[in-house]
Amino acid sequence: MVDEDQYWNDGDSIIDLSSEDEKSDAQAEWDESIRELQVILTTLVFPVLGRLVGRQFVLKMFTRFTVNRLLRNAAGS
Repeated sequence: MVDEDQYWNDGDSIIDLSSEDEKSDAQAEWDESIRELQVILTTLVFPVLGRLVGRQFVLKMFTRFTVNRLLRNAAGS
């Protein structure tokens, strides 16, 4: 049975993470990775998706408006 402070690494050997320094270093690396992911999402992914979704929405609304207007004008004529 594996102790909860031991984890398997890629080389199939056990890494002992029992010291508090190693745990805090691993947590710090994890937090830094999460921050980097947040920066990437907020500066690149969300703006691009927002533009694409916004343009599709505007195109659909414009098409719906012009079709309705043309139908009303055709029925009134």
